[in-house]
Amino acid sequence: MEYHFNIKELQQQVEDVIRYSQNFQNLELKGIPTILKDWFDRKKFFIDLLGGNLIYQMPNPVSFELSDKAKQDKLNYFAGEVSDHYNNSDLGDFLFSISVKDFYNNLTSQEYSMETQQGELIVIPEKFKVVKAFKFFENNIDKLKLLQNEASRIIQENVVSGYLCFSVHPLDYLSISENVCNWRSCHALDGDYRSGNLNYMVDSSTVVCYLRAEKQAILPHFPEHILWNSKKWRVLLFFSNDKTLVFAGRQYPFMAEESLNIIKDNLFSALRLGDWTPWNNTLITNYTDSLSGVKYNFKSMMPIGETLKSCDEIIKDGKNTHHFNDLLRSSCYSPMWSYKRKNTYYLDYGNTGATNKFTEVVIGQACVCPICGKNEIISGDTMTCGDYHCGESSSEYWECEICGSSVLEDDLYVLPISGLRICESCYKNETIECQECGIRDTLDKIKYHENSPRCLCPGCWQIESTDIPPLKIVF
Repeated sequence: MEYHFNIKELQQQVEDVIRYSQNFQNLELKGIPTILKDWFDRKKFFIDLLGGNLIYQMPNPVSFELSDKAKQDKLNYFAGEVSDHYNNSDLGDFLFSISVKDFYNNLTSQEYSMETQQGELIVIPEKFKVVKAFKFFENNIDKLKLLQNEASRIIQENVVSGYLCFSVHPLDYLSISENVCNWRSCHALDGDYRSGNLNYMVDSSTVVCYLRAEKQAILPHFPEHILWNSKKWRVLLFFSNDKTLVFAGRQYPFMAEESLNIIKDNLFSALRLGDWTPWNNTLITNYTDSLSGVKYNFKSMMPIGETLKSCDEIIKDGKNTHHFNDLLRSSCYSPMWSYKRKNTYYLDYGNTGATNKFTEVVIGQACVCPICGKNEIISGDTMTCGDYHCGESSSEYWECEICGSSVLEDDLYVLPISGLRICESCYKNETIECQECGIRDTLDKIKYHENSPRCLCPGCWQIESTDIPPLKIVF
């Protein structure tokens, strides 16, 4: 197989993004080669499927329309913001009262009448522009324009168009929640589950599907020299160990009802993944005996093929991983799945030599610390092993006690009053000089003395507050 990517270039890009986003300046990231090797070994099936490429892009743009629920949620959120953030409860009440269809069509289908907080009756006639009706509720011209522009943006984003991609590119795992399209999730590179991006990258099941904008962009938490695909919409696909079963994770930033069918009918077909069943999310949670009428409740079971298995028996988290598993833990998402036709599922393979007893989906794999490359990452909200001294030469590095960036020990500034160890940037920007003796420390230590009037350290402050002249040492 001929591979159409440069592994050294990929390694440098991953290193640059992690160093920039995690404030690992001046650190040698010894773990990146190991992370890239694990990525390649476990994603090789998909890379080979893509003909040695890392991304397959459908040749023509596609459009996704928000589901009815997603439309209602966005309208409700906007109405709440208008009421609470912009202090316009009358306009908020109007937005809560109109139908989703009227709002997204930007045209009233009936007459709306309502009484304001001041007792004024406002009547909005049939076939009147919804956004134009805002003027009946808001007198401030600047605020009115702002609210109308935001409503127009929401209406225009009812249908999102872009190029649909199927990707195992490392930068797409790092950017699963980095975009310039005004949405984010807990997997942003400053989020509570940021290291989960690396767990997805180095497993053998997770693929990123997304709609990208036509032009690449400088993404949040990416260095300026790396332009990458901004995701208007994305979903993670999780394939089983034998590639006969696939789950779809929760869609971001909205649910598009036809999106998964487009992926299955077009992407799966283009990649020759075979014939797959329609997407399904039916779970069996109870059974009623037809003779006795007794109802039995049990944990969620999935009817796939000719057998039933519990969700947590089929879907598993990799050991020592820190991603957020929507399939198992989301309170608002019912997992969708599809399976490859003409297969028998969840049956004992006997003595066939199969590694696994039955088909399972293992999401995420443990990832080594990018700094030392030896220990595993310790939690979701960091990309380190938690040991500031990791790596052969890591004893030379310390964490700035103000901004958290890693600093060579020789480059640390130790503040004389607070004792804080800080980087050069924080020394310049977060400290102030005593105008009597010249020592520097943080703003809470060097304080303004009204009688002086100067900024003084505690020692000079005490001297200034008494009539005792400072002791002069003569050599």
